[in-house]
Amino acid sequence: MPKRPDVAAGILGKWPQIQGRRWIILQPGARWLNKRWPAEHFAELARRLAAKNGDLNFAILGGTEDEALGRVIAHAVPGRSLDLTGKLSLPEMVEWVRFSELMVTNDTGPMHVAAALGKRVVALFGPTEPARTGPYGQIEHALQLDLPCVPCMRSRCTYFKPLECLRALSPAAVFDSVGKRLGEAV
Repeated sequence: MPKRPDVAAGILGKWPQIQGRRWIILQPGARWLNKRWPAEHFAELARRLAAKNGDLNFAILGGTEDEALGRVIAHAVPGRSLDLTGKLSLPEMVEWVRFSELMVTNDTGPMHVAAALGKRVVALFGPTEPARTGPYGQIEHALQLDLPCVPCMRSRCTYFKPLECLRALSPAAVFDSVGKRLGEAV
């Protein structure tokens, strides 16, 4: 994916605070509702990462349909979060990913963008199969629970504990994985 210096310059003009800071991308949305790790889990992950790493900042990506998710997460670490849901064009999203150190994401298109850019990814999987749709070249960093229903490959959950495949994936487990990807002891 070629660099777009004009787009990057536009981003720096809109959000000058990104320069010289460490950014983690959080991608809470997904096309299927049952592919979304709970926003409250993303918020808890951000709180844990912020407490452990005083220099980390969080950019929350997503479309307009993800704005409620973005607000929940940004509220968890005010002053260190930038809620960009519904505010970016596709080229701007790509350049934001390029500015970041790592992305924590559901099984989404932006996950593939991050992988294509060679960014570190921690991918959260529920009903889909990481071997089929996981981040290229980083499949070992896809987290998925071992439940009888996983992967179901269905757009609607039919398990007796709805959305358990993602709800039971703890913020602590994702925190540990992020720490390892960043090369930091947690």
